[in-house]
Amino acid sequence: MNYKFRHVVIIFTPILLILVCGANVYTLAQRPCAGDEIFTAVSCVGDTISDREVALLDIVNKYRAANGQPVLRSSSGLSILANRRALDLVQNLKSLTHSWSNCPYDIKDEKTWPCVIDAPSRLKTGYKGQGYETLYRTSTGQAVPTLALDDWSKSPLHNSIILNQGSFKSLRWNELGVAIDGPFAVLWFGYPGSGLAAAEENVIGLCVSFDTAVSGLSKILTIDQTSTTIENNTWTGLSADKKIKLEIHGTKKEIAEAEIGISIKLEPDRKLSPSSHNVLSTLLKNIFPEWADVEKWIETSADQIAVNPTVSKAKIVRKISIELRTNGRDQLIITVMPYSKPAYIEVF
Repeated sequence: MNYKFRHVVIIFTPILLILVCGANVYTLAQRPCAGDEIFTAVSCVGDTISDREVALLDIVNKYRAANGQPVLRSSSGLSILANRRALDLVQNLKSLTHSWSNCPYDIKDEKTWPCVIDAPSRLKTGYKGQGYETLYRTSTGQAVPTLALDDWSKSPLHNSIILNQGSFKSLRWNELGVAIDGPFAVLWFGYPGSGLAAAEENVIGLCVSFDTAVSGLSKILTIDQTSTTIENNTWTGLSADKKIKLEIHGTKKEIAEAEIGISIKLEPDRKLSPSSHNVLSTLLKNIFPEWADVEKWIETSADQIAVNPTVSKAKIVRKISIELRTNGRDQLIITVMPYSKPAYIEVF
């Protein structure tokens, strides 16, 4: 009997080992995490990187490379942290914030800063340095990597984190973690040293509220909020005939980190339709009530572009740049953003 028992054990054990080694042990161990489990569980569903998350990491690295920054290696520890962050946002906080549900954060209180920068060690992710996060949320379904990066790149603060600019120039990221969970996208940049980012640089904004900027446009455009980062929201407006598209990045109270873009389909003679002219005129008057000859500038600029589509017209008003150009075909593109060295400028 003893011999047979030992014989069974000898045969059974290798089979068990083969089954385990042929599977992903980490994946099998993953389970749904909720509440405080998010901060303590060894493994949660979503800790491994999905195809969409690989795509997010890839486009962020391509964006860095295109802007002269080194590509960051993927970090499993920071990606676990990013996933736990997303789980906390989706399940516990249900809003976009730099606070964690178990660790409140206030940028005005230095004592709370470790809630963010020491999160890699606090959650025991295995990453030895500090971490800095960038968050995104869409209100239109699932987060899409390209749209998340587009929103981040249009926010001076988020863009400076991604590209190691401004306050983050001295914090040379060495690893990157990513997560996407429903409408949320999360980036965690790893910093191997120790130190705090300096206070963010003063960003010159448009100095008007969102409501002021879009006043009077609701009769022509349907405007909805489509996505959110911590410091930057996105609103998109469309005309009923889809010929006019408005996009605004900023905050509700004050468009302080903003880029306003309008694309307008031109008439067959390459002119602005009356409704298109009205949208552009109303928006610019809302933002620049001191700009007395705005109507004349729109008409003159649009006429010159109609004659020569390669021409672009730019103007500075109150340290804000307004640029008109075409897409080379049948659309007029208007961009309003804080001044940053445009090539040809008429100073107001």
